[in-house]
Amino acid sequence: EMVYRQIPSEENNSLRYQVLDGPREAAVFSCVLHEAGGCDIQDLTLQPEYDTYENLDRILEFIRYKALVCAKDAVYVRLDARNYTRLEQFKKFGFYQIDQYITYGNYGQESCVCVLKYLLR
Repeated sequence: EMVYRQIPSEENNSLRYQVLDGPREAAVFSCVLHEAGGCDIQDLTLQPEYDTYENLDRILEFIRYKALVCAKDAVYVRLDARNYTRLEQFKKFGFYQIDQYITYGNYGQESCVCVLKYLLR
């Protein structure tokens, strides 16, 4: 049974969580709540041995519940377009792509970011 522990965050609109499997950290993520009615998933990291579709599914279910409780109408996530596996996992859960854009790293390297949305109502 995974336990979700809220970690104090510097930003007042950001909820940071640590997912624990007993004493072990399974994952961490943040939910940023926007006044406009959306919720962004940020910095979602699953430890390699916990990086399964079932675990991601449970985390997304938890985020969905939290966003609904906070009266949000949609959940958003930004993912690297090259991360096919993660994109497919989110799409399987019910997210769909609404946008994509190019970002440039410190050394001018390009990466393509996909914006996915999950409607709550």
